[in-house]
Amino acid sequence: MSARSLLLGLVLLHLTAALAEAQSDACATIRWDPAVGPVAGYELMVSVNGGPMVLHDTVVDNEQVVIDTAGFATGDALHFQVRAFAADGRRGPFSEASDVVFCERVPTPESFQVVDGAGLRPAEISWTPIEQVSHYVVFRSTHPSVLGALVAETSGSSYADEGGLLGVPYWYSVAAVASGQQMSEFTGPARATRLGSPPALSISPSQLVFVAQPGQTSGHQTVVLENTGDWELAYSAWPAVRWIQVVPSQSLLASGSQVFDIHYDLRGLSPGDYDAKVLLYTFFESVPGAENPPGAREEIDIRVTVPPGNVPPDIQVQPTTGLAEGQVRVVTVRVEDVNQDAVELALGESPGWVSLTPPVAGESGLTTQLVLEPGYDAAGSWPVTIVAWDDGSPIQVSQSTLIVNVSDTNRPPVLGQVSPVLVPAGDSVQIPLSATDPDGDGLAITSSSLPPFATLEDLGGGQAIVRVDPPPGTEGTWTVIYGAVDDGSPALFAGGYFQFVVSAP
Repeated sequence: MSARSLLLGLVLLHLTAALAEAQSDACATIRWDPAVGPVAGYELMVSVNGGPMVLHDTVVDNEQVVIDTAGFATGDALHFQVRAFAADGRRGPFSEASDVVFCERVPTPESFQVVDGAGLRPAEISWTPIEQVSHYVVFRSTHPSVLGALVAETSGSSYADEGGLLGVPYWYSVAAVASGQQMSEFTGPARATRLGSPPALSISPSQLVFVAQPGQTSGHQTVVLENTGDWELAYSAWPAVRWIQVVPSQSLLASGSQVFDIHYDLRGLSPGDYDAKVLLYTFFESVPGAENPPGAREEIDIRVTVPPGNVPPDIQVQPTTGLAEGQVRVVTVRVEDVNQDAVELALGESPGWVSLTPPVAGESGLTTQLVLEPGYDAAGSWPVTIVAWDDGSPIQVSQSTLIVNVSDTNRPPVLGQVSPVLVPAGDSVQIPLSATDPDGDGLAITSSSLPPFATLEDLGGGQAIVRVDPPPGTEGTWTVIYGAVDDGSPALFAGGYFQFVVSAP
């Protein structure tokens, strides 16, 4: 056989995919079909955990090799490839990669235990650490026969679970994960529960008396709540009355002292005494199987006295988010008088672009429209004041001020008129261009269609000139498209065109 035939035989060497079989006394046995040609031996390559293929062993006069565990870590994911080589050093192609081989199984964590979390403390889960393990996964379930959801991945041998609902039993399982992502068996489920501390509430003062002044439409008082439990706190007014609002000073989940403001809205209340209660109580979300003791409850007795007398009109203005220059916004205004007095309305301190429509009487009082029509020089924040007065005794006056925010509106430039121009070929002429901006913004004048014998010079201030120097042979009508752009926000553009005629010399 010639040297060239021998070379072709080696190039055409073919190896079937290597077969990896797990062994009880070794990592694996790798077998392959013999190559065709003058084979001197085989090179066995290995990839560890997805890394590059590297030479693991050289095999002579054999088509299989036993892989021991030396040099590999627990859970390493191995892939193998094989290729043949000749005595003169030439090598054939690689086989396909083998299926994944794991040299050692990842052991299941031992000494697994969980401890209930008292109060708001977390449930404690722990196990014995395992060498050569990348990390552990912790699963939590509401049923012992279901694995549940992944709640943590940790490199340590313990985990503090602060999740889940208080009083609900959970079952936990843990598995170890090697660097090659091989996972051990899960531990058996272990049960733990987070139990909240018994609730306890105290309120000071527990009775509130509020006597309004004549014409007073609102007020507030403060109470201090001491919450020594780990329970969520809720509150409500009883009976449900519109004139009481309870406002906490901080998150209702916090333990310790908490300040509540009791707000009174006296609008629409006739003279007399009004009684109500504010209830404050602890609760858990209702969950089947929860192991929670009963909640705690405290209440505040409230008496509010509205004295007789003429009450000022109540002005209610629909909220507005503002508008831009040039826009029109209509805002609804309602005025009520609890004494049923006749009421009149007028604008107080307000810009000139604000007006009131004639009021319309209804069962609940007067309704009018506040019309906002800011011009293009009205950007800024403007106070708009509405004044109302009744004909009671004594006359009572109310006013309400609305802050209207007007944003700037950029308007486009306006191009000046350009008269037709006649220029003989060989002569020179300057054509003036101009533009103005209604907002006083800076302007730049440009053109994208000048003839080759014309140039444009922007002189600034909305002025420019086009110099035309037509040579012979350019006779005819020429159209120039140009425009002006301002430096407002956003920048706006106005475009136009003009024509000039080049005549014979």
